[in-house]
Amino acid sequence: MNLSDAWLTVIDWIDGLRAPWNSFAAFLFIIVLAFVLRTILVGIMHLVVSRIVRTARAHQVSTQKPTAAGVANLRLIQRARTMGTILTGLITWTIAVVGFFVALYYGFDVSPTAIVASAGITAAIVGFGAQNTIKDVINGLMIVFEDQIGVGDEVDLGLAHGVVESVGVRVTTLRGEDGTVWYVRNGEILRIGNLSQTTDTSTVIRASRGKRSLAAERRARKLANSGESNITDAGNEQQQRRND
Repeated sequence: MNLSDAWLTVIDWIDGLRAPWNSFAAFLFIIVLAFVLRTILVGIMHLVVSRIVRTARAHQVSTQKPTAAGVANLRLIQRARTMGTILTGLITWTIAVVGFFVALYYGFDVSPTAIVASAGITAAIVGFGAQNTIKDVINGLMIVFEDQIGVGDEVDLGLAHGVVESVGVRVTTLRGEDGTVWYVRNGEILRIGNLSQTTDTSTVIRASRGKRSLAAERRARKLANSGESNITDAGNEQQQRRND
């Protein structure tokens, strides 16, 4: 028996449950089947995300200095977690809606087309009201796919400023410096300032001209040896400008 034959067998068995006394049983069976399918898909997705995070962390631990590759690994971890959150929401809502209509059809012989046709005005009202929801979902997907923000980033969304705690299907959650949790609809995000994506790692050490502080000198040597930053001595720089 191939896969198509097995699927037809399942369909025939479900059709056999559509007797009047088994309608509710068929409805419950489809709902449970949808829940199991959702659990399996979300579980597989979480395994993939966990594998990505473990691999990136292992590479991060093996790298002692904060190199460009290390920063890329951290970004990969953030993006994987954000994508996991988005996909979990999409899987849940898609299976819930499709499973409900399939359950109505196989359980009570209610056609989704008939439902929409018999409630044209209601469908139009719901469709008009769902425009904002669709906008939120699409904008959220674009934000994640274009890697504009990720979980753990410090961002300024105009409406709120803080650290990203989650990026959902409709809402992005931030935590401000004072601990306030902000829920910003994805469709309302018109601009994003991501403070975590800056590439400037230069450090300016100020010391008086002719009398360099011993502490500043030690700090400069430490940073130069570690390769973490570019050092600029403001006092010497000013003296060089005057000489020129």
